[in-house]
Amino acid sequence: MGKNKFAELSMGELIQRENELRTELEMLNLKKNVGQVSKPSRFSEIKRDIAAIMTTKRALS
Repeated sequence: MGKNKFAELSMGELIQRENELRTELEMLNLKKNVGQVSKPSRFSEIKRDIAAIMTTKRALS
């Protein structure tokens, strides 16, 4: 595994980025229900990034 790309962000930036990713995931889920998803692999990328952010937030706490 590579270095966590979120390790150098502050707590506020982590929270903001997590919210952006969750919003993007929600929009992708809506598109999936309609059948308009162009990159299905993006689901796992977003989920992986959210998990990395949550791990980084726990380490900073």
